Amino acid sequence: KNLNDTYIENIKKRLQNDIHKFSNIPDMTDDSFAGNASGVAIKYKLIGLEQVRSRKERGFKQGLQRRIELISGMLRTKGGAGIDFRDVDITFTANIPADTQAQAQMVSQLKGIVSDKTLLSQLSFVADPAAELEELAKQSAGDDYGFGAEGGIDGGGENE
Repeated sequence: KNLNDTYIENIKKRLQNDIHKFSNIPDMTDDSFAGNASGVAIKYKLIGLEQVRSRKERGFKQGLQRRIELISGMLRTKGGAGIDFRDVDITFTANIPADTQAQAQMVSQLKGIVSDKTLLSQLSFVADPAAELEELAKQSAGDDYGFGAEGGIDGGGENE
């Protein structure tokens, strides 16, 4: 057979583009995907993928809630511990890079306007703002975890 290579390459490229377009998933191997884009620009490029992820998350959450409801019903029937399935919190964490520098700037600008607990909840690397505030209170009360004023781990300024 006499095949036209450019025709086949054009079809493959069109198919690849259509797959990415209809599945709402960007082609991350494309040179124009990231380049020198900021975190916000990349987030906008990933918005279709994020919508697909959130729909799947809702389905998983409903399935897990139903499973927990069935398990708690079975335990109640067997005479075991009465666990209320509504007390179980299901949390999903998206594996998306966070712009911590922008978060820190926002928190520092809102200092004094919003409560410290609210500010800490805006930081992606702080899981429990209330516990973090307690740790901060302990640290400021003198329990400084061994970090002294001289900067050494022992507080003596020199590591032995």
